[in-house]
This record gives sequence, structure tokens and C-alpha cells, in this order.
Amino acid sequence: MMRKPVVRLAGALALLSAMMLACNLPLPAAEVLTGMLEPATETIAVQTIQALLTPVVSPGAEDEPCGFQWATQPLPEVTQALQQYFNDAGQTNLKATAEAFGENCVRADGSVARFLTMYTDIRVTLAVAQLQDQALLAGQLETVLRLVLDYPADKLPGSLEGYLGITFTDPQGNVENLWFKRLEGKAALDRGLSGEDLLAELRAN
Repeated sequence: MMRKPVVRLAGALALLSAMMLACNLPLPAAEVLTGMLEPATETIAVQTIQALLTPVVSPGAEDEPCGFQWATQPLPEVTQALQQYFNDAGQTNLKATAEAFGENCVRADGSVARFLTMYTDIRVTLAVAQLQDQALLAGQLETVLRLVLDYPADKLPGSLEGYLGITFTDPQGNVENLWFKRLEGKAALDRGLSGEDLLAELRAN
């Protein structure tokens, strides 16, 4: 298919050369004539389309669109281990519970797709003879706080330091609640606070 244009081009060049000789005009250089005889290479323009590859992900609980709401979840296994830890430490007169604080991923229909844990809160309930005995409350507080701070952090779900809640109850049904970040309790101990000074500090939080 490419031979006919070359033959025609060669004939045309021969005719041109004859005419230039007849007119006493100089012939073009040989390499020019050779270049003119070379068949032109057809160039095909190829349009390149950049494809955006988007992986196909099957919808599941981890991919569902949802709104987030603060929530808590019980941690029965952590609670059991924590209670055993206090019992082993001789603190059999208290009740310990652990619960996860985080966010519920709520679907458009109101159902919960999943729960995301931020940190674990620990709650301790202590029975005391009387709430007016500040020295007793202070001693119990310090003992519980030190035990909680010594509890292995990797056994508490979540990546942030949670709260410690201590509820004192007396036989008359009177109650006092303390609620503070465990890191604030540690900071108070690190400053050398103890006894009723520690109690007053953590009451203010």
C-alpha cells in the first residue's frame, strides 16, 4: 500500500531534476533528494485517557454513613477483672464497675451501627460508717486511687485516660460522690497531697 506514493514521488523528482538541468539550476544535495524519497511515516495520534481507579468496597458496618452520639457501654469482663483485683488487694468492702465511654454510630433509621471506645471510666462504691468522718473518707480515697493508678492500662479499652468515680454511702443512706480524671488524681499525688488535703483537692474537680 505504501509503494505507489514512493514511485510517484521518485518520478516527480526525476522530472524536477531534468527541468533544473535544462534551466542550468543547481541540483539539491543528494541527502536532500534521499530524504525526499523516504516514505513519510504515518503518525497516529492516540488520545490518552487518565483513568481514576476507585476500589469497589462492599458496604458494611464499618462503611455505613452515620451520625455520632456520645454514649457509654458496660464492660462486664473488665468489671469482673477489676473487682477481683480489688478483692486480691484486700478491698472486699467495695464494688467496682468499668464502662466504656465513646460514640455510637447511629444510622438514619435510629439504629446503632457500631460503638467507638474513647476511654474507660471506673466507678467504685464504698460503704463507710459515717460521711462526717473526713479522715476515714480521705484514707479510703487515697487507697482506691493508688490501686486504680496501678491497674494495668492495657487492660482498660480506649486510648485516652478516663475518669474515676467514688461513691461513699453510710448506713443512713447518705451519699457523697467524687468524680475526677484519673490523671488529675495522679497529679495531686505527685504534688505530695495526701489525706484530707487530697480529698479537698479532688472534691474541687
